[in-house]
Amino acid sequence: DDCSICTEKFEANSLVYELKCGHMFHKMCLRKWLNHKTICPYCRDEVIWL
Repeated sequence: DDCSICTEKFEANSLVYELKCGHMFHKMCLRKWLNHKTICPYCRDEVIWL
């Protein structure tokens, strides 16, 4: 699998976050994304970031 934000593969030691919609991203990539948008980068489902 790979992160659809940065397009890099997940490594064994990667910090990965899975959204409720089931899509996974590198934690830092997702954090940067959610600072600007409130939707999943893959399916565009609304994300509530706490």
